[in-house]
Amino acid sequence: MKNDNQEALTHELPTHRFYYSVTSMISDMHQNKRGQDLYAGLYSCINSYYEESLALLRATTKLFETTDEQEKNFETRYSAERTKIEKLLENDEDEEVYRIFSSRLLEGKINFYDNLDLERNLFSLGTIVQFLSSFESTLHSLYKNIIEVDNHLSKIENVCKRDKGIIKYLKYFEKTLITNTTPIIIGTSNFQKLHQWIGFRNNIVHNNNETTEQLKEVINQRNLNIGVRRSKFIFDESNIRELAGLCGIILDSLVEEIFRPYFINSGALIE
Repeated sequence: MKNDNQEALTHELPTHRFYYSVTSMISDMHQNKRGQDLYAGLYSCINSYYEESLALLRATTKLFETTDEQEKNFETRYSAERTKIEKLLENDEDEEVYRIFSSRLLEGKINFYDNLDLERNLFSLGTIVQFLSSFESTLHSLYKNIIEVDNHLSKIENVCKRDKGIIKYLKYFEKTLITNTTPIIIGTSNFQKLHQWIGFRNNIVHNNNETTEQLKEVINQRNLNIGVRRSKFIFDESNIRELAGLCGIILDSLVEEIFRPYFINSGALIE
């Protein structure tokens, strides 16, 4: 029952409303050829990202539930062993044996937690990278589908000459598809947060997650729940869910506030 409830909550996350924003446009975009072509590509990209992000969140829940359970079981065994060893102190002649056993038990505890922390962090590192890679791939696919249908649009290399990756696609969509002068994504607080997470991703990929003063400053300024241990950044489940939510919110803004007006203006969407 617990897993069923958690899966239901995962599917109902407000940060995944981008999926429902897209599906709500189905009937309105099927009324003409242009709308059908655009919708087909749009839905395929969004649905793929939706399923991948849910799979990553489910895997995150399973991993941390499993390691939490392992930690509880270890603590139970450790307490029992500790009690046995302390009974050795009842006889003064067993004090040396007590010290040996106690030292070995403590060493085992340190090794257990070192290994558990490493497993959690390596999983978190990979998941953070995967979330942003999937997000970037989705934006790339959206761009390709839109540019293939609307050949009047400028190519991305002519609009965003200096930017790269996720930032490049978001800037392209906002600069090219609408004429709104009020920032929708670019320059917002969510955009700045995303930019910072991209910085952590790049540090993981290109710098083996070694700490840098610049990223330490980001952690302090934003009061992020990111630790430091042995010159490495330490991430956990809350970081993964924060990033997932951030990507979902930005994608929903893209769908509702940029794509929808563009589809209406181009005649692909008739409300």
